[in-house]
Amino acid sequence: MKSLTLFLLFSLQLLYAKESAEYSSYYTFMAGSYRLIGQDLESNATYSGSVRMENREDHLDVIRTVGDTTMRGVARIVRTLDESPKVLVVTFKETGDKAYYIWHTEFDNYARISGTLERDDTPAAIEALFAIR
Repeated sequence: MKSLTLFLLFSLQLLYAKESAEYSSYYTFMAGSYRLIGQDLESNATYSGSVRMENREDHLDVIRTVGDTTMRGVARIVRTLDESPKVLVVTFKETGDKAYYIWHTEFDNYARISGTLERDDTPAAIEALFAIR
């Protein structure tokens, strides 16, 4: 029983290491500057701004600016279900707001990122990020 437990722990550690290495390349891919376009879900008001993502190997540091408001956060990739896309989850330090983004590669080899910004676990806005070249 003890050897089975050790085997399972070792196997899980290998899977985590493989996933961490895979995510590291995604963080490198997504690092950069983006134009932000969003819409508030309560008022339907639109807004625009910028997002900067900096690679830190096991996460991204995020700086989001809309108007005079700047929020800083940490982004990590989360696997939802096996067949689902991985989700980039950003937690903003000042407000506790969270953004849940999915991404894909465009023809120009830059990330296209879109999702929702949530406040108090309720969708507050929809957003799209476009890479700035």
